[in-house]
Amino acid sequence: MANGNGPTSTGAALVLGGGVAGIQCSLDLAEGGYKVYLVEKSPALGGHMSQLDKTFPTNDCSMCTLAPKLVEAGRHLNIEIVTNSELTGLEGSPGNFKAKVFHHARFVDPDLCTSCGECAPVCPVVVADQYNEELGERKAIYKLYPQAIPNTYAVTKKGHSPCKRACAVHTSAQGYVALIAQERFADAYRVASEPNPFPPSAAGSAPTSARPTARAARSSSPSPSPVSSVSSPTLPSTTCRCPSPSKPPSPRRSPSSAPARAACRAPATWRCWATRHRVRSQARARRHAALRHP
Repeated sequence: MANGNGPTSTGAALVLGGGVAGIQCSLDLAEGGYKVYLVEKSPALGGHMSQLDKTFPTNDCSMCTLAPKLVEAGRHLNIEIVTNSELTGLEGSPGNFKAKVFHHARFVDPDLCTSCGECAPVCPVVVADQYNEELGERKAIYKLYPQAIPNTYAVTKKGHSPCKRACAVHTSAQGYVALIAQERFADAYRVASEPNPFPPSAAGSAPTSARPTARAARSSSPSPSPVSSVSSPTLPSTTCRCPSPSKPPSPRRSPSSAPARAACRAPATWRCWATRHRVRSQARARRHAALRHP
């Protein structure tokens, strides 16, 4: 409001820091009728007090004192909580200024997250827990503490790894390695194959330098196995996301000439021309590798 000689006020306030002092200040301003923007750099409010067990000198429970203020700040209509954010610019005069706030991505939609906690146990990436002063570890997707406000998970992500930036199809190599280490092979195959459903053309043929060795191995083999007897690899059943072609490619053989391969041995969700091409290319690569190293 503007008066005769006093400064101009916009009726809004900016509070930096979501600790117990910032929360109480925001509540007092909001009760006075101001619109409050509470900016906190971490994914949740609470500050250092949320890390404490007891407080001096009364030896009261820290969370018992902090939790009611967290709930009240989260529900107050005059308080807008802005987490994962930092103040980068400020211009104007007291009571009438403009602030520039840089908001870091949470990588989790707060409107869709129900804080069920099902994502953290299956996350393959483990990092140091800074909330517990790095005395323990946590998953890359996490909630700062159980009573956190906003009650939403966040993901620790520091750019892209060099291998993913260099990869032409941006395959997550670190995710693939982490899943293999946990023996979650179906998830690892999905992470590696989803960005690149079509393998390179060289995957189905042996290198030029290895072809003479492969011919020698074939010629010295007393009883070569027919191609029809080689079974297809067992792959995890998942939903195929390959685009449906307008006209599927014609088969090389008619069903009558190749009865052994007439029935598709892949799961029903894998029966599309692009997936069959990938499976056959991988099978050819394995056969060539077996010939090179008998």
